[in-house]
Amino acid sequence: MEKILMAKCGELALKGLNRNKFESRLINNIKRKIRNELSDINIRQSAIYIYLKDEADIRETIEKVKKVFGITSVSI
Repeated sequence: MEKILMAKCGELALKGLNRNKFESRLINNIKRKIRNELSDINIRQSAIYIYLKDEADIRETIEKVKKVFGITSVSI
């Protein structure tokens, strides 16, 4: 079974023409934080979908993602 997390962004939806810069910075920060657990990551409609490796501890990864600045909530 594939492990997927959905992270919601705070006020990212309010950003204007430079929104892409904020999105890419946020994704890079998440990648840096969970590089060993990460399989793939993408963003759609202000939600970041994080695909985890099979051996990743999902609870530990959620706690790591919650600590990334700009993330307001994380769901399985």
